Amino acid sequence: MSLTLRINNQIEKIIPERLKGARIARGYSMAELAKIIEVTPQAISQYESGKITPSWDVLRKIINVLDFPLSYFTKRYDDDSAEEDTIFFRSL
Repeated sequence: MSLTLRINNQIEKIIPERLKGARIARGYSMAELAKIIEVTPQAISQYESGKITPSWDVLRKIINVLDFPLSYFTKRYDDDSAEEDTIFFRSL
């Protein structure tokens, strides 16, 4: 399987709720994140609601700004209750 195909498969499996959770954990508003990654706040809202999926370039920017691994946004966990106990801190 080519790298491009694997990346596209990962992007299709993005979990929208995790995009929002990561943004909030890092202390960004939709408008702030949108400005940094050069998209509209409406696009951020649509990514977080699952209405649209970000392109690889946009997702890469989100990953870099929020400092989360790609697997956080794509991996499903069998026990989501364990995930609720995870706390992420924003560095100062």
